[in-house]
Amino acid sequence: MAYQLCLDGSWQLYEQHGNAKGYITIAQRDHKWQEKNYTAEHLPTQIIGADVYNSQNTFYRPARRIANLNQLRSLFVDLDCYRKQLTPDQALWQLEQDIFGAVLPLPNLIILSGRGLALTWHINPAPVEALPLWQFAEDWICKQLEHLGADPAATDAARVLRLAGTVNSKNGVMVQALHCHSKRLDLKEWKRDWLPNKPEPIPKKAVTG
Repeated sequence: MAYQLCLDGSWQLYEQHGNAKGYITIAQRDHKWQEKNYTAEHLPTQIIGADVYNSQNTFYRPARRIANLNQLRSLFVDLDCYRKQLTPDQALWQLEQDIFGAVLPLPNLIILSGRGLALTWHINPAPVEALPLWQFAEDWICKQLEHLGADPAATDAARVLRLAGTVNSKNGVMVQALHCHSKRLDLKEWKRDWLPNKPEPIPKKAVTG
């Protein structure tokens, strides 16, 4: 597959959140964890340093909390492939051979995070009322990729992922992003084309006297 290499965190931010409503969080771990929140109009144009992350969705208040969700804008998965004794290149090869276009659509970005991969699928903005469907899709993605080290603890809507052009201090490697395409799907398209039928709740049996 042909990818466009990106080493520019500001480009990654605008590709994902250029028309966003609400606040986007940019976080950095530098001695201590720090977070700053920006509207799309005021996103930074230069991002450098180590261990820098951005939120995948937006918030109606400048505080990264599930309770403050504004727009759902991405589905994602964090692949700790090293836990499965796989290099990022080996994991990407398996994704290309077995997953993309067959089990899951091709993501918008493949982030080479230093020791693993992160995949992000940008979606047409959905309101917070769509969170149950979003979470169902998120959990399904993680389940399909557990053999590649998908992290089930990194599936919440307030999650942050690493930004391209910054450094992973754990091994000194620069984070890279592979841009695959810019198309966005609706959550309804995910439900129709890529997700299993959500099981209906089992009704409680009537208590007989």
